[in-house]
Amino acid sequence: MEKKNVKDTPRYKDEHAPLLCRFCRFTARFYLLPLLAGAGIWLWTAKLLMAWGGAVVLASLCSFCFYLADKVLAVHQCRRIPERHLLAWDLFWGWPGGLLGQRLSRHKTVKISYRVFFWLLVTVNVLLTAFVFYRAGVLSL
Repeated sequence: MEKKNVKDTPRYKDEHAPLLCRFCRFTARFYLLPLLAGAGIWLWTAKLLMAWGGAVVLASLCSFCFYLADKVLAVHQCRRIPERHLLAWDLFWGWPGGLLGQRLSRHKTVKISYRVFFWLLVTVNVLLTAFVFYRAGVLSL
């Protein structure tokens, strides 16, 4: 009996997926990009708030696009962006864009385990950001 390749099954129709969505599925692996961009801005300007803001904007924009692309891939029944990549973008300051992408596209809003993990990552992200700002002297209690 011969083994079937996963791509040969009728469930995956990648040739019908829009090129932008296939590009998003590929680039979703680079979730450390906003962290590196924020570090580069901080080294260049020596301003923590500016570096954090740049990283949040970049990560949120990418996360928003990835949620929309994953919805389009789901509609076309193509291979999807793995949940771990979406959650990694949310962890590295992309959760505002991820939340907006979830709400606008009505995607990833029903699966309870995903929502619990998403809000856990948001909590960890906010606490970690507050700790870093407190240690840097930007935030005082």
